[in-house]
Amino acid sequence: MRISACVMKIFYLIAALLLVPVNCLAMNLISSTEIGSIATLPPYGAFVIEGAVSNNGELSSEKVYKTGKEYAKGVATFGSDENILFVHYNNGYVYTEDFGENVFRSKELANSCRMGSSNFDDTVILPMGFPH
Repeated sequence: MRISACVMKIFYLIAALLLVPVNCLAMNLISSTEIGSIATLPPYGAFVIEGAVSNNGELSSEKVYKTGKEYAKGVATFGSDENILFVHYNNGYVYTEDFGENVFRSKELANSCRMGSSNFDDTVILPMGFPH
């Protein structure tokens, strides 16, 4: 008889806990909005940037690019107000000895494109760059 009384106490405790009101805050998810695009082109890793609010960049001097809208390095901004995203890009890695020897594992490739703040130190690597 003692076991059943203990079981009943546990049952009442669980039932009481289930009746305690709990607040649940749900997230509101909205559809994503495309704010622009950035891509690299072979053979020299020039960047093509579309939809940027501003692009303070240096045009590529390679003659293989014909449109004149391919950039070698610079900073592009996407978005507006407090939602500005800075993209720092530089195709200088293509001309380094490290890249010539270790194309897919080049340490220089990690700095080819970074996004985040206007301060380069407050950015994250955007895994992009020729030949990817």
